[in-house]
Amino acid sequence: MLQIESLRTTTRITVCNYECYQTITHTENTQKKRTGILETTFSVHKQEVNNDKNNISEIFDVFRKRYPGNVRGLKTEFDLFIKKNKPEIVHLLLPALEKEISHKNQLMSGNKFVPNWKDLKTWINNRCWEQEFPEISLKSEIYNERLL
Repeated sequence: MLQIESLRTTTRITVCNYECYQTITHTENTQKKRTGILETTFSVHKQEVNNDKNNISEIFDVFRKRYPGNVRGLKTEFDLFIKKNKPEIVHLLLPALEKEISHKNQLMSGNKFVPNWKDLKTWINNRCWEQEFPEISLKSEIYNERLL
């Protein structure tokens, strides 16, 4: 009997009731081999997780440097982000920031009120990458001003 479990980066296959199918002498030798295999697998998996975390940290750092508001150090901001969110979300940050920058530029070009940038900590805590911006129609407002 095999039990198959999908993990984030690997698949774990477990042999169920292994001891029932082995003799006592084979069990001791096999146990030593299995322990060595598990240690090797764990160290490879740990290395993959560290590499993945480094990639996420690099992506977050690009976003952090692009953010126009108040920003603290990479480790502080990254730790806050990881504490409150899933690492996969890091790919959503930069496109959302570009969208917000574009929206604020449209507001400025239309002589509208443009709110100040939040601190990055606040931006992360409020999950601002999920916010939606209304479309700005400058033509209708100019037309309305002419009527008045």
